[in-house]
Amino acid sequence: MSEGRWSAVERWLVPVAIIVICLMVFWVTTGFDRMPPILKRGIQPSDFPQMMVGLIIFLTLLMAYCDPVRVADRVTGRTWSSLTLMGGFALVAFIDFFLALA
Repeated sequence: MSEGRWSAVERWLVPVAIIVICLMVFWVTTGFDRMPPILKRGIQPSDFPQMMVGLIIFLTLLMAYCDPVRVADRVTGRTWSSLTLMGGFALVAFIDFFLALA
Protein backbone atom coordinates (compact mmCIF):
# COMPACT_ATOMS: atom_id res chain seq x y z
CA MET A 1 0.00 0.00 0.00
CA SER A 2 1.22 3.50 -0.69
CA GLU A 3 1.96 5.80 2.25
CA GLY A 4 -1.01 8.11 1.56
CA ARG A 5 -3.43 5.22 1.28
CA TRP A 6 -2.10 3.61 4.48
CA SER A 7 -2.58 6.83 6.49
CA ALA A 8 -6.23 6.97 5.35
CA VAL A 9 -6.73 3.40 6.59
CA GLU A 10 -5.06 4.25 9.91
CA ARG A 11 -7.25 7.32 10.32
CA TRP A 12 -10.51 5.35 10.09
CA LEU A 13 -9.38 2.06 11.66
CA VAL A 14 -9.89 3.05 15.31
CA PRO A 15 -13.27 4.84 14.87
CA VAL A 16 -14.67 1.99 12.78
CA ALA A 17 -13.49 -0.58 15.34
CA ILE A 18 -15.16 1.38 18.16
CA ILE A 19 -18.41 1.69 16.21
CA VAL A 20 -18.44 -2.04 15.34
CA ILE A 21 -17.96 -2.97 19.01
CA CYS A 22 -20.73 -0.53 20.00
CA LEU A 23 -23.10 -2.04 17.45
CA MET A 24 -22.38 -5.53 18.83
CA VAL A 25 -23.12 -4.29 22.36
CA PHE A 26 -26.34 -2.66 21.12
CA TRP A 27 -27.38 -5.97 19.56
CA VAL A 28 -26.73 -7.79 22.86
CA THR A 29 -28.93 -5.31 24.74
CA THR A 30 -31.89 -6.06 22.47
CA GLY A 31 -32.16 -9.44 24.21
CA PHE A 32 -32.78 -7.94 27.67
CA ASP A 33 -36.11 -8.81 29.27
CA ARG A 34 -38.85 -6.19 29.17
CA MET A 35 -40.51 -5.18 32.39
CA PRO A 36 -44.30 -5.41 32.66
CA PRO A 37 -45.99 -2.01 32.34
CA ILE A 38 -47.25 -2.16 35.92
CA LEU A 39 -43.67 -2.37 37.27
CA LYS A 40 -42.18 0.14 34.85
CA ARG A 41 -40.96 3.29 36.56
CA GLY A 42 -38.79 5.21 34.16
CA ILE A 43 -36.83 3.38 31.51
CA GLN A 44 -36.56 -0.26 30.51
CA PRO A 45 -33.37 -2.21 31.44
CA SER A 46 -32.11 -2.07 27.85
CA ASP A 47 -32.67 1.67 27.39
CA PHE A 48 -29.71 2.95 29.43
CA PRO A 49 -26.98 0.84 27.74
CA GLN A 50 -28.46 1.65 24.34
CA MET A 51 -28.37 5.37 25.11
CA MET A 52 -24.75 5.09 26.28
CA VAL A 53 -23.78 3.17 23.14
CA GLY A 54 -25.49 5.83 21.02
CA LEU A 55 -23.54 8.54 22.88
CA ILE A 56 -20.25 6.68 22.35
CA ILE A 57 -20.98 6.32 18.62
CA PHE A 58 -21.84 10.03 18.36
CA LEU A 59 -18.66 11.05 20.18
CA THR A 60 -16.58 8.69 18.05
CA LEU A 61 -17.96 10.20 14.85
CA LEU A 62 -17.34 13.68 16.25
CA MET A 63 -13.77 12.69 17.12
CA ALA A 64 -13.17 11.25 13.66
CA TYR A 65 -14.47 14.43 12.03
CA CYS A 66 -12.94 17.12 14.28
CA ASP A 67 -9.74 15.48 15.53
CA PRO A 68 -8.68 12.59 13.29
CA VAL A 69 -6.29 9.94 14.60
CA ARG A 70 -2.68 10.50 13.58
CA VAL A 71 -0.29 7.60 14.05
CA ALA A 72 3.21 8.84 14.82
CA ASP A 73 5.08 5.54 15.15
CA ARG A 74 4.58 2.03 13.96
CA VAL A 75 3.76 -0.75 16.41
CA THR A 76 6.91 -2.10 18.07
CA GLY A 77 7.76 -5.63 19.15
CA ARG A 78 7.09 -4.78 22.79
CA THR A 79 3.55 -3.71 21.90
CA TRP A 80 2.90 -6.95 20.02
CA SER A 81 4.19 -9.00 22.97
CA SER A 82 1.92 -7.07 25.37
CA LEU A 83 -1.09 -7.66 23.12
CA THR A 84 -0.21 -11.35 22.88
CA LEU A 85 0.05 -11.65 26.67
CA MET A 86 -3.31 -9.89 27.12
CA GLY A 87 -4.90 -12.23 24.58
CA GLY A 88 -3.39 -15.23 26.36
CA PHE A 89 -4.74 -13.98 29.69
CA ALA A 90 -8.21 -13.54 28.17
CA LEU A 91 -8.08 -17.07 26.76
CA VAL A 92 -6.97 -18.60 30.06
CA ALA A 93 -9.54 -16.50 31.97
CA PHE A 94 -12.23 -17.88 29.67
CA ILE A 95 -11.15 -21.41 30.60
CA ASP A 96 -10.55 -20.84 34.33
CA PHE A 97 -10.39 -17.45 36.04
CA PHE A 98 -8.34 -18.60 39.05
CA LEU A 99 -5.79 -20.21 36.73
CA ALA A 100 -5.52 -16.92 34.86
CA LEU A 101 -4.92 -14.99 38.09
CA ALA A 102 -2.04 -17.32 38.95
